[in-house]
This record gives sequence, C-alpha cells and structure tokens, in this order.
Amino acid sequence: MGDEPIFYAEGKAYLRVGDEDRQMSAKEIEKRILAKIIVRWDSKVSEKNVREVNEDVLKKYVDEGRKAGRITFFYTNKKAVLNKLELIKGDKLLNSGMILFSDNKNLEVQSAVFAGSKKNTFLDIKDKTGNLFDLLYFSENYIKEHINWRADLTTGTRIEVPEIPIRAISEALVNSFCHRDYTAPESNKVAVYKDRIEIWNPGDFPSEFKPLDFIKNDLPSILRNPKIAKILYYNKKIEKWGSGLKRIYDECLTNNVKVEFKVLKYGFSVVMYRKKIEVKKISELEKYNLNQRQEKVISYLCEHNKITTKEYAKFMDVSLITAKRDLLDLKNKGLINYEGSSKTGYYVLNDTVNDTVNDTVNEV
Repeated sequence: MGDEPIFYAEGKAYLRVGDEDRQMSAKEIEKRILAKIIVRWDSKVSEKNVREVNEDVLKKYVDEGRKAGRITFFYTNKKAVLNKLELIKGDKLLNSGMILFSDNKNLEVQSAVFAGSKKNTFLDIKDKTGNLFDLLYFSENYIKEHINWRADLTTGTRIEVPEIPIRAISEALVNSFCHRDYTAPESNKVAVYKDRIEIWNPGDFPSEFKPLDFIKNDLPSILRNPKIAKILYYNKKIEKWGSGLKRIYDECLTNNVKVEFKVLKYGFSVVMYRKKIEVKKISELEKYNLNQRQEKVISYLCEHNKITTKEYAKFMDVSLITAKRDLLDLKNKGLINYEGSSKTGYYVLNDTVNDTVNDTVNEV
C-alpha cells in the first residue's frame, strides 16, 4: 500500500487493488494519515544556528566515522560537514543536529544511586545537560563508577572486570537516547540500585511488537528519530539496524546477567540485575576493634567502591561529625584511603584490605 487513492462508501474506507475494492483496516488508515501530515521531529528546523555547534564534538565524530569506515569525507568546516550529514537547512540546525552537536540545555539525563532496591534513600544525584554525545559519555561513566569491579588474575595480568558488561550498558544508553520521544518534557534517567541498574527513556515501544520479537527474530528497526539513528550508525554507536536489544540480551546472557526490557505505560526501560554480594566475617579485621557502622562500611565499599562523608552520614543515619570521626579512624588504621580534593573527594578501601575482602566475597 503506497499512494493508491482511497474512496469511502457507507462510512468505510476502501482501496482499489487491481480489479478489487479492499476495505482498509483502522491501522492502515492511521498510517496513511500520519504519512501525509507528519514531519519527523528530528527533521524539523530548530532555532539553533550553525554557530552554536560544538566544533570539537563534530570533529571527533567525523574522525570516529572515518575510522569505522562509514564516513568517507574529511572535516573541513562546521557548515560543510553538517550539510553532508543533512543536519541543516540554510544556517539553521535541524532538531537532530541540535540534539547531536550543539551544547544546548534542552537535553538532560538524571542519574542517581539509591541505598537499597527502592527510591527511599539516595546516596548520590547528578543531573547533566548537553549534547547527545556528552550525555552518553557522562551516563556510561556514572554507571561505571557505581558498579562493582573484580580483579581477574587468571591470565597473570590484573584485569578489572565489571559486574555488568560495559558493552551492554553502552548499547542500552544509545538505545535510550536514540529512540526516546524528544517532544516529551521528561529527561532520560539512569538509576543505580543495590540490586539492579535501570535505564529509562520517555518513548513508547512500537505497539505491534514486543521486545522479545527483536531478540528472537531478525526484524528491521522501527525508528522514531531516523536522522539521529543514521548519525549514530555512521560512527558505529549503532552497530547494525535493529540489533540493539539483541546485543544487550546476548552480552548479558554471555556474562550471566539477568536483563529485562520493560514496556511501561509511559516510557521504556532496560533493567540489568546486579549479582548479590555476600561478605563473610573478615577475621583479619577483628583486631582493629571496629564499631558496627565501620564494619558495615567495609562491606559497603566492597559493593560500591567509594563513599563520601555525606553519603556515610546519610547511609548510617548519623551526624556529619560522627561520620568524619568514624572515617578518620578507619583511615588512621590503614583500612581506607581518601582520594580527591577536600570538597569533592571520597573514601575507598586500601588495596591490601580490598584484596582481603575480595577473597572473602561470594557472588550469589
């Protein structure tokens, strides 16, 4: 069905197909109407000018595209490159160009770390605005900083292995920003819970499909933002059309990580479950005569890698003075180290203690 004329009889719509008149379904009528009246959001002209493009981000993008073998031209100037990428009209950026390459404040990701499996107590919150590539970089690093890593020494060289495969995280983030509804006012969200990572976007999943359809079958992509998707394909953020959910699923399956794709009443979420950490009593630490809070924070640092004084006070429900005293005592006993500046620094386990703890940790 393409541009065949529609005619109506007795309140019903029909198509003339060959020598027959075929009644159209409600879905066919809807698609025909939308095809006539809708201009994709990412193809509309924005108020942003070419001058507002972040040239460093654009240069880096062209370089990545060339290395991927999907861009053949060299960087010359902003306008020429954006014209080749079909992201401008005159001196104005299309919405896709604005989202991808301008340092606009319209695109935001909200990130948070929660103490448990619910949103009752948060340990950290960070909101970030910027272009799509900046937010991808920020979001991935935010998750990396707040998940567990273990040391693999089987090859003779120390290799840091994340509890959730980074490739799956990257794919989920790209999927989240590529397929979101940019007309919706809500921000993308990244939530780190004790038992899972959730990556949410305000975009409806295609109603005629389920996520499992794209995992089990070789289906073509259904693109809400085709221009954005094309740009992400050129620099290989998107490996292959329609493969994102399958790649997330396969990476998690290979690494024994449970993953769920949740089609919500509003939005779509990828949920990757963390392995439950069980820390045994560490006999080597008994000689330090630690209080219960201090013992608890050693286990916490095994799971979360770092903690600030404010996070400690909130997590333990104590004053800042008590938090500082507990942490300073642990530092003086050589169990934890302080890293960073006096304003933004945090505590981590001492390497010797970290190795001891890792030897007594079970993944369940």
